[in-house]
Amino acid sequence: MESILFHLVALLLVQFMVISTAKVVTNITTDQYALLDFKAHITSDILAQYWSSSTPMCQWVGISCSARHGRVTALNLSNMTLQGTISPHLGNLSFLISLNISINNFHGPLPKELGKLPRLKRIIVNNNSFSGIIHHSLFNMSKLEIMDLSYNLIEGGIPFERGQLPSLKVLSVEGNKLSGSLPDDMYKSLPRLEKFSFANNTFVGSIPSSIGNLTKLKELYLSFNYLRGDILQELGNLIELEIVDMRNMGVGGPIPFFIFNTSSLRKTNLFRNHLVGSLPVDICHHIPLLQSLYLGDNKLTGGIPKSIENCTLLEKLRVDHNYLKEYGSEGIISTRCDVYAFGILLMEIFTRMKPTDEMFVGELNLKSWVKESLVHALTKVVDSNLLKREDKHFVAKLNCLSSVMELALACIEDSPEDRIIVSDALVMLKKIKNKMLKDIGAKCNTRSRMRRQS
Repeated sequence: MESILFHLVALLLVQFMVISTAKVVTNITTDQYALLDFKAHITSDILAQYWSSSTPMCQWVGISCSARHGRVTALNLSNMTLQGTISPHLGNLSFLISLNISINNFHGPLPKELGKLPRLKRIIVNNNSFSGIIHHSLFNMSKLEIMDLSYNLIEGGIPFERGQLPSLKVLSVEGNKLSGSLPDDMYKSLPRLEKFSFANNTFVGSIPSSIGNLTKLKELYLSFNYLRGDILQELGNLIELEIVDMRNMGVGGPIPFFIFNTSSLRKTNLFRNHLVGSLPVDICHHIPLLQSLYLGDNKLTGGIPKSIENCTLLEKLRVDHNYLKEYGSEGIISTRCDVYAFGILLMEIFTRMKPTDEMFVGELNLKSWVKESLVHALTKVVDSNLLKREDKHFVAKLNCLSSVMELALACIEDSPEDRIIVSDALVMLKKIKNKMLKDIGAKCNTRSRMRRQS
């Protein structure tokens, strides 16, 4: 009896092992079929030499398999100049954890079947030519940690209605053709998000206040969209924020002091918006790690605080195209501040015009107005009380003012690297003054000699 039972148990065990082995073989075959179909959708033949049926699938270039099951866990074919579309059969790689096909020439839509991969943690497809819309299934993946769809041709909006991405740390869709408004209901469902990049699209509307729920956020990129309104106070909730990039958006209102209470902040770029108000008095006390601060091309007023010299880690500061004065509270020009304001100050003094004058609309501004005058008629832009044709020293004054305007323009070159430094500007200003006095003196001496001779 025991012998019969032993044989039955042994037979059952053998059958169980056969069934289990058959299941593994079937799954491996499924993975291999999915990869071969993926290769069939690639029009370039680069993979032909790397993916051969004579070589085990797990030894193919770009393929990683699990040691336990022999299933495909990673597909990494980044930067291999591959061309073609993406096979929906990739959705059958049920053990896939990482998909990286970035920096290639893939086109067409991203298959919705990718959203069915239960173990997928990373989908990185940036720098291709994918088009179409983002499928809802991609925004309901509980394991996903990185979604990088940046720099493609994807259109439409963000399909986050009732979406769930509880594990997501990186969400990047910048450099596409996405439109519509930023979804207001997604931020509560992203408790672990660290990087949020929606830059270089055509989003409109305002920044949702619920973005303040992203309390783990370290990097925020919203630049080059059509977002309006004031910068939200809720951003002050992002106490771990390190990088803020909100260039070229059109946001306005007072400069957001709450951002400067984020001690972890390293880089802030609010260039070319409609911000008003003054700079915080003690920036570096609040953000000691600050490395770069771009506030140029806004409508900021007041002065640049002298305390900015205490920003020991600050490498880049740009505050040009504002109405700021270069001087600190003690009237000393900060060597760390932009010389742009000094050039604007020269123009204001000698033209009696301000950049905010109502005549400057469209492409016409104080800089272009003065620059054009150097070619055609400087007398039309300088203060009429300073230069009159009946002046006996008209030529000397005209040459002096021309040199001053040229110096001012050298101070406000668009690129900070091209601008004259403050110390050189002061030397030039002294030379201009001395030359004018010398020319006037020479003129007076000539007239005196002529009178004596007559």
